[in-house]
Amino acid sequence: SGSFVLVSALSSVPCCTVERYCGLVTVHMVKETADIRGQFETLQVFYHQFVAEALLTAKAQVLAVGGNALLGYRINNLFLHTGKDNKKAYAVISISGDAGKLSSPAHFRSTDVIK
Repeated sequence: SGSFVLVSALSSVPCCTVERYCGLVTVHMVKETADIRGQFETLQVFYHQFVAEALLTAKAQVLAVGGNALLGYRINNLFLHTGKDNKKAYAVISISGDAGKLSSPAHFRSTDVIK
């Protein structure tokens, strides 16, 4: 599909050519909750959803600049904090990578990659 974005910690992808680099992508996010159980059920769900939201934001930035891959993906900073009562949680994340436009051989399809 047109909205598929490949995410890789590698600077290149086997069987693909980087047609062009579209620029640096950086995402900095903060999330806080005062009621973990009421909003997310568990602390793990809160943290998982937070990291997923940051990655989706980075993918949206890649699409916005005309790319279809986030290369050299890295989490630069991740801070997770729980209140003493285990009801409050706070999270900060900074991620970055290079947006790129990949071309691939005709036999390669986006459905061949786990999304």
